[in-house]
Amino acid sequence: MKKTVTILAVCVAALFAACPSRAGSGSAVSNAFGLPSGCIADSTNKPVVVLVRGAGIFAEDNPSYWTDIKQQLESEGYTVWRCDSINPKGRIEYNGRALSDFVNAQVASAGTAPETIALVAHSMGGLISRYYLSQYGATANGKKVRILVTLGTPHCGSRLTHGSTWWLPVDSEGYAQLTENYCTQDFNRKYTGTAYARTYFFAGNAGASSSWDKYRSGHKKLNSRTPCGLTNASDGAVTVRSAHGRYISESCADEKQVKASFSSGGREYLYAFGADHNQMKYADDSGTPPPAGILSTLLAVLRGAPPEPSAASYQAGSVSLADAVGAWSDVALLTGSVEQSIVKTHTVPIDPAAAAEFICRTTDADAEVTLIAPNGTHVTEDTADPSVAFSEEWSIDGRSKSFVISDPAPGVWTVQVHGRSVPVSPEDYGVAVAVQSSLALIPACSYANSTGAPVVISAKLENAGSMVPAQTVRVTLFSAPGLTAALDLLDDGLHSDGTSSDGLYANVWAEAQAGFYTVRLGASGTVGGYAFQRIEYTDIQVSDPTASLAGACTDAAVDANPDVEGIDTLRLQFGLDVSRGSNFTVTGALVKAGQIVTRAAAVRTDLALGLNAVALDFNGSEIRASGVAGPYTLADLTVFDDSADPPLIVAQHPGGYVTSVSDPLTFSDGTPPFPIVDLTVTGTGPSSVTLTWSSPVDDTAATAYEMRIGPEPVSLVTWEASTPVAGLPAPKGKNEPQTFTVTGLSAGAWYFGIRSRDAAGNWSQVSNSPMATLQASAAPATGTITPSSGSVVTGVKQSFTATFSDGDGHGDIADCRVLLNTALQGANGIFLRLDRTNNKLYLRSDNNSGWLGGHAPGSGNVIENGRCTIHCDRTTFSGNGNTLTLNISLTLKPLVAGKTLTEWLYVGDAAGHGDGWNEAGAITVVSAAPTNTSVSPGSGLVPAGAQTFTTVQRDASGYTDLKCSSAQRRQQRLAGRLCPGVGEHPRELAREAAVLGDDRDRQRTGPDHQLGH
Repeated sequence: MKKTVTILAVCVAALFAACPSRAGSGSAVSNAFGLPSGCIADSTNKPVVVLVRGAGIFAEDNPSYWTDIKQQLESEGYTVWRCDSINPKGRIEYNGRALSDFVNAQVASAGTAPETIALVAHSMGGLISRYYLSQYGATANGKKVRILVTLGTPHCGSRLTHGSTWWLPVDSEGYAQLTENYCTQDFNRKYTGTAYARTYFFAGNAGASSSWDKYRSGHKKLNSRTPCGLTNASDGAVTVRSAHGRYISESCADEKQVKASFSSGGREYLYAFGADHNQMKYADDSGTPPPAGILSTLLAVLRGAPPEPSAASYQAGSVSLADAVGAWSDVALLTGSVEQSIVKTHTVPIDPAAAAEFICRTTDADAEVTLIAPNGTHVTEDTADPSVAFSEEWSIDGRSKSFVISDPAPGVWTVQVHGRSVPVSPEDYGVAVAVQSSLALIPACSYANSTGAPVVISAKLENAGSMVPAQTVRVTLFSAPGLTAALDLLDDGLHSDGTSSDGLYANVWAEAQAGFYTVRLGASGTVGGYAFQRIEYTDIQVSDPTASLAGACTDAAVDANPDVEGIDTLRLQFGLDVSRGSNFTVTGALVKAGQIVTRAAAVRTDLALGLNAVALDFNGSEIRASGVAGPYTLADLTVFDDSADPPLIVAQHPGGYVTSVSDPLTFSDGTPPFPIVDLTVTGTGPSSVTLTWSSPVDDTAATAYEMRIGPEPVSLVTWEASTPVAGLPAPKGKNEPQTFTVTGLSAGAWYFGIRSRDAAGNWSQVSNSPMATLQASAAPATGTITPSSGSVVTGVKQSFTATFSDGDGHGDIADCRVLLNTALQGANGIFLRLDRTNNKLYLRSDNNSGWLGGHAPGSGNVIENGRCTIHCDRTTFSGNGNTLTLNISLTLKPLVAGKTLTEWLYVGDAAGHGDGWNEAGAITVVSAAPTNTSVSPGSGLVPAGAQTFTTVQRDASGYTDLKCSSAQRRQQRLAGRLCPGVGEHPRELAREAAVLGDDRDRQRTGPDHQLGH
């Protein structure tokens, strides 16, 4: 058995309210994490950053929220607005409206609206931001929110909220919305869109941190094994998958739809960090700096150059849905008190499941927990079974012991809690039990209900997608003031539960009063021969019907800008009968085939007692951008009474009105392409800059670019004063890479910006504005040549080495030339050129009419004219720093023999700057000395009489350079005879010699060179 003991406290509330920042950290923030200050100072198009906090259950959480990251962003030159109007215990909907009010108020008070707004949201703040973006059109005084960064957001809920009423206050309405069931079954189905904002998902995978010692522990096994054998890391509160908006319990189609709605332009940005939930907002109570990667990645995102997520991040964020068995469900919450040396026993049924989890929690007592399987097997802390994972945690306010059992035996399990060390007797304890199974209890209550009307509480039992009838389902309802009610849900077809035995259980709650209620549902029974239990939570509201829809609904086209093709707005009008004058908010959506086409901007208005006319405006450009043909149906019409605290839904209508407009092209295309956010300098030359970017996303397609450059960052403010760039390419498809080189630039710092236009003439915002610095080009200079004096010989390979330099580096050298001649001219000389740009060697023709060759250095080619041969295989060049060295291999021909050749060098750079011809030395060319090669016969005895001897002589300048060839025979005579006889010396040798000279008689081999004997 894998056993770990960790001294920490799992942060239940840190999911929603991280701990206060460490005191005094602000002064050390700028470089405390190894990041250079000003690392994104190359652009003035910095978005205004709005920080959106999560929920919380402790009042002291709010003042310190965002302290570290706010200071760091401000030190990087960002304007930061911290939204302190978020109610840490409030519902998502009301906090979403508070966020909208805050952003609009900040934009109005700033005087000049920012070009771009970015939301950076932690934990539940990401859900609040998504609601704001979906419901309020993602605009603030006409300025669209373009970036959403969610840090550890439970997009698909968190298991820490299961059984929340056991260890958390029940007055946190927002906390009750963070269950896996609510997020996946309700919130994600309603608020999938993020309008025009591109979303970036930050997830932590380091588990819980010991800095969370003030929070009580909940379901800690967030990263327990999935049925397919994989693990899903977490930050101690939110799994990586949930932080990415992927969840295993949804169907494949639903998951794809939700996932696609979270990412813009067909790309996903998921970044995983070795951080806990608190560190995800760049704070840590322990004093240990959070991972620097969080901040650097955030800065890159805000700068418009997000790094490409790693494959590991994608793998951590996804799991094959085909392997899914089901989500985690609570089975039981067992409570009691334990005394020293006393054993308390509980039983709980476990139906067939992929995994089961048992967590025992006490405040001060050290309780020994023993699990007894249906077959009598005991599971303790020391069990060696590898299918059992045990861990223990403790903090200042309690300790927890957790068992996670893979593939548990179905049947009745026994839980024994033994008081091993109890400081105070008796001491309360609790045991939470959960299973991972395909059998699920799913709340089906309507959220909004009215007093005086039947309040139907309902739920359904499903097993692998099939309904399960004939079981027992009971609910308990309670509210913050303390109202508690109990209700049996029936499946008999008589209690608003559909038809009898259809697996839908319901009943009518007659005593409902206005307010919010938490609904605890419990189901039990037998499925497949095994007993089961399930516990789930949801919430409902009951409100007085202070307003009701009345009269007919009509639609009309509004064309506020007739100069632009198409209708600007589709306005739907209807009546609202108000029984008590108040301030109301009205929202609604247009749908087609169950899919939302667009939502109306929320209307907030004071309405008087009686019948009032209300209008909802739907943006025409968004209707056109949807590409969905009408007619459209009004749906999800909702009226909030803002006089309630918090506001209550007082009227809802499923809609049903069908618009008279059906052609989306009737509406105007007022949607500009997304701004390019990844304009990047990828190369520079002496007078050029190469830029790359991803082609923009638009509702149709971008059709043209406009780029401008200038000595200061390019933005809408500086656009007209910047210089246009000609010759830009046409936009490619969405998010395809594009490259362009700007040429003809002078030395200095240059900033670049680009916009795109669509077919309707809508211009995007200006991109990010990267900078490139071009140095003044240093003039190249010739260096030395070796040999620079003395003599060289014709007919043999000679090596010459010439050097050239450039203050811009040897890579800036483009043209090297070497001339050996009696005068500074190309004719009748040895004139070599290296074209560095194209990696080619050339030799000038004898009459100076053109270049010969054009071969690569190091190739097997030769280039020759009447005065030399260039051997390309041994002619090479190399660079080091500012110096380029050219090694030349050539053979001089006889036409230059006897001449003194002056050596000249020339060099030019990539910008066309040259150093002129410079004299580097002078050499004298001489003919090679002739040599005797062989004579035949070269040895042995020859008979007397006439003989033929053959000699071979060589001259590097050619055989015509040889003057004569003669052979002499000298004999040593003994007794006057040529050949030895009897009694004479046994060896009389003839010595063979030759004397050679060239045709100028300047070189001789000597009078007596021995060739053989």
